Amino acid sequence: PQFPSDNFNQRSIGYPELSRSTVSENYVFNLRKNFSGGLLLEVNQISEINPASELVKLKYSSGTNGKMKSQWLGIMGGNKSYYFNLGTVEPPFEVAVIDTIKRKVLADVSF
Repeated sequence: PQFPSDNFNQRSIGYPELSRSTVSENYVFNLRKNFSGGLLLEVNQISEINPASELVKLKYSSGTNGKMKSQWLGIMGGNKSYYFNLGTVEPPFEVAVIDTIKRKVLADVSF
């Protein structure tokens, strides 16, 4: 007997609403709305660089006093594409990708 094939292991869910997109030398940054109305940051590596550890950092203004806050979003883990949930953080903000071993900023963009 032939069993029907399934593609459950393949990523088939997309986040349809692209709010903004920014391109740097090594990455494409897409800001998307998820299905519950929050924001997602999609980071896609477009160059041939191969850092051992890419750490993504967010800098944003908090509240009415305008004081800047920093938040580490996480490590990309060698993936060429990665999603980070931003929760209630809204633009304007800055995103930086840092090579933690060489201590070098690979990208720094503003939304």
